[in-house]
Amino acid sequence: MAVDSNQQNIRIIRRNVSKRSKSLAFRMGVFRVFVLWQLVGAIVYGLAVFDPGLDVFGRIGYATTFCVFLGIITFASIYTRRQLKGNGERLSPFTEGSLAPMLSNLVSRFRELFPKTRDINLLVNREDLGMSPAAIPTRKGCDIIIPLGFLRLTSENRSVAEAMLAHELAHCTTGNATKIIQTHAIAVWMLRLMLPLAVVTALLLPFIGNSQFELGVDAQRSELEMLLREQVSDPIAARRGFEEEIAVKRDDHGRKMRLSQLHSGISVLVILGLFLIGRGFRFEAEYLADGVAALVVGEDPVREYIERFHSDDEPNLWKFHPSKAQRGRALNKWSKVLPPQR
Repeated sequence: MAVDSNQQNIRIIRRNVSKRSKSLAFRMGVFRVFVLWQLVGAIVYGLAVFDPGLDVFGRIGYATTFCVFLGIITFASIYTRRQLKGNGERLSPFTEGSLAPMLSNLVSRFRELFPKTRDINLLVNREDLGMSPAAIPTRKGCDIIIPLGFLRLTSENRSVAEAMLAHELAHCTTGNATKIIQTHAIAVWMLRLMLPLAVVTALLLPFIGNSQFELGVDAQRSELEMLLREQVSDPIAARRGFEEEIAVKRDDHGRKMRLSQLHSGISVLVILGLFLIGRGFRFEAEYLADGVAALVVGEDPVREYIERFHSDDEPNLWKFHPSKAQRGRALNKWSKVLPPQR
């Protein structure tokens, strides 16, 4: 009966984790759709630069939007690659002391719940005096980067150190570590750079565009008057024809300005949505890692880890990491899940 109960508990835990992982996968899919929208818009702006009918201010605006988005994607790619490579020569394998057996024990407990847990390597960053380890995905598994300050914690409070390692292992086990890095790099910089640009474009585009159009009309009208003074013709009919042509062009220009303004307004909403979806993904990934860690090492060590080493006390809409209170409430939900049988 004990064996059957243990297997039933494990199945319940796996089903709960699988359900939350699917929710995260859906969020990531929506996030990528929003990024794709911005990518298509940037490409359209980039192609619009070569429109022969576009004035110099329009070219500058479209080129700026395209270059900013290209810069964000390039930065996000470089940032993600650097994060996944770790810290290069500053890292070295760590095998001494009791930390390696602790990790080995944690991995065996993880594999009891999640048989597909991949290989874990323990590396130490001897230039980092901080306390918090980090999970870096690799092709074959995952590297856990240990700062020097964490080594002291293992002797001072082993249970909290174990909870911190379990949290990072959970990121590796659920496969969210790479996605967290990508969403952070893209969403935060889209908010900082693309959002102000989209807002300014939506507000100022009609004013600037119409001003430039009317300046062009005035220049053409001056040229027409010069031609009428030099040539013998019907000036009234010529002026009437010119104004009718300008009226058609003005309507066409106004329609283009409204469409561009609408696109800029939608871009503002898309960027805000992209940030909030990326933020929500990060929050849920942290909640999931906390919950899995609590299932493996116990709820109390995870709560102590959050309380001692998490600096954000109050929820903040613009922060990309949940607060202590938010993580605590999320962990309360996990307390209803049966603990693992060891």
